Amino acid sequence: MKEAADDIARRFRWCSHFEEITAEAYDLLAEQFSDDPEAWRFFSTLSLEEKDHANVMRFGRVYGRPEKMPFPSPDWPGIYRTIQMSEELLKRARSGRLSLQEALSLALGLEESTAEAYYFDLMRSEEDLGILKRLREIFSAEETHAEMIREFMAQRGLTG
Repeated sequence: MKEAADDIARRFRWCSHFEEITAEAYDLLAEQFSDDPEAWRFFSTLSLEEKDHANVMRFGRVYGRPEKMPFPSPDWPGIYRTIQMSEELLKRARSGRLSLQEALSLALGLEESTAEAYYFDLMRSEEDLGILKRLREIFSAEETHAEMIREFMAQRGLTG
């Protein structure tokens, strides 16, 4: 039982780390595009939501009684590719040399990644456990980031 709880706690740690990397990248992109109020607001919003997600994951790890949570087994190679994508987005955002098109395309790829799919699979779980129920409430209230990015790109006449 302890092994299963440790594995689930590790997944929560990974999720919060992934969200923090992504939030930092979006913060940098907001700063890079600060001369464009809509783009600044868009990336700032994404960043704030990613920070909220990281906090929810930390809450889940601490208070969610993970030993009671039946998590589906993830596609680990896909998860690692997503981590690499988030690190690449952060690296490119740090360079300050991304066009809006490039930034949105990289963000869209990340938000449509295996990890995001896994994340939403967790939210669709049939289980009615406390922390999963709370996570579902939080995530059902917002659009997926991929949808938000596609809509913003369409408003700007950009393609992914």
